[in-house]
Amino acid sequence: MSLKIRLLDAYLKYYMHIRNPHKLSDRSWCEEVQNLHYIRTKEKENSQV
Repeated sequence: MSLKIRLLDAYLKYYMHIRNPHKLSDRSWCEEVQNLHYIRTKEKENSQV
C-alpha cells in the first residue's frame, strides 16, 4: 500500500506539478489523483484516434 501511495505522489509531482503532495488534505489528494486519472485517460483516448 505504501508503495502505491509513493508512486501516486511521484505522479502528482511529475504530471500535476504539485511540489508536496503529502501536505495535501486527504480529500484534496484524492481529488488530484482523480484529476490526473481523467487527464491521462483523455490523453490516451486522443492518441488512439
